[in-house]
Amino acid sequence: MLVHKLKKIGKGLGQACLHRQAGNLIVSAGVALALYAMGCSKAQTPIGPQKSTTLDVTAITPDGASVDSAKVFLNGQLAGYTPYKNETIAPGVLALRVMKDGYQIYTEQIVIEEDRKYNIEAVLSPIPVNEGELLITVNEDSALVRVKDSQENIVVETDKRVSSHVLPSGAYVVSAEKAGYTTVVRAVEVVSGKVTTVNLELTRPGTTPQAPTLQFQILEDTVQVGVAFTLTWQSNGRQVIIDQGVGTRGPSGSEKVISISTGLKVFTATAYGENNLVTAKTDSVFIAPKPVNAPTLNFSVLADSIV
Repeated sequence: MLVHKLKKIGKGLGQACLHRQAGNLIVSAGVALALYAMGCSKAQTPIGPQKSTTLDVTAITPDGASVDSAKVFLNGQLAGYTPYKNETIAPGVLALRVMKDGYQIYTEQIVIEEDRKYNIEAVLSPIPVNEGELLITVNEDSALVRVKDSQENIVVETDKRVSSHVLPSGAYVVSAEKAGYTTVVRAVEVVSGKVTTVNLELTRPGTTPQAPTLQFQILEDTVQVGVAFTLTWQSNGRQVIIDQGVGTRGPSGSEKVISISTGLKVFTATAYGENNLVTAKTDSVFIAPKPVNAPTLNFSVLADSIV
């Protein structure tokens, strides 16, 4: 009987404490135990304001003109295009890269803290005439990266995992070496006004080569016939080949494509890596016909009657 009463008292007090904390209660150990069993806390847990961390990235030229549709990379991964906004950015060290053909690459390392807003204005300077930019990534720290021109002159030497260099257009050989790893050598072509990307993958002798990574996407779902749509891709392989007449491209890039026929168009991108290992991805876009409108016509008789 006593236990039953304590349960009833505990239940009543438990319901009361869901609404408010009512003064100081002095209860016996049995009542306290009953309250605990009912799951009633001593006080309501306060709910504070939600913390929000945001990152906004815009791109401008040195004279302040806006640069739209520049690629935004976060920690090496394509995250979007300018103007870019991220409202779910996680705290920590963030490597930001902003790039667009015709402009020099912008890079910045940001320490993201909780409940703060970050507004980054990336200044993109035009690439000088008859020059291009070479973006080099390597998968290991402290690797020695060299770039040689067609005359075997060393024009770049760095130990950074990610580096970019404005060079005269032409043919170059890029290499990466590190003790205990197999040296990697790539031949690249720097194109005037363009960004050329080369990814160097160092492996230890005897390591089984891995298929290259590949991200491939068509940004638009539907366009009208004759309107351009955008292909984007990113890989750590040597090159990417896209079907439907697009052809061979570098490991990372984007390109506008126009279709002159309607219907669902499926594109396949294939990344080529070491030992001819490949990774393929597909995406599609629907090409809608242009709307056909009936011709307009204005018709009237100027006079009601004639003699």
